[in-house]
Amino acid sequence: MGKAKALGLNVIAYEAGQHLVGYGGAENNDALTAKLQAGNRDPRMKQLYLTYLAEWKAAGGELCVIFSSVGKPSKWGSWGMLESESQPAEAAPKYQAIQQFIRDTPAWWK
Repeated sequence: MGKAKALGLNVIAYEAGQHLVGYGGAENNDALTAKLQAGNRDPRMKQLYLTYLAEWKAAGGELCVIFSSVGKPSKWGSWGMLESESQPAEAAPKYQAIQQFIRDTPAWWK
């Protein structure tokens, strides 16, 4: 990111976030898919996201667009911050992290 900043360029992320998904045929491995989905639901994912966002900011990153807001997990990935619109925040560690990051980020940085 340093080179981009040196050139006067803004550093932004599009479709940011975890990428835990099988590919090259591994998407058809049900046991692997279950483990990856469990990883997305694990409460420790919140801290991973908080670390990810803090490091992004510390490295000079600006706009960071998380992919996606709501999405049902499948063999193609667990992309949503929420798995459904009715999922309680207490059961959505990625959503919790993003909300905490927004609350904790100083207004001057936003």
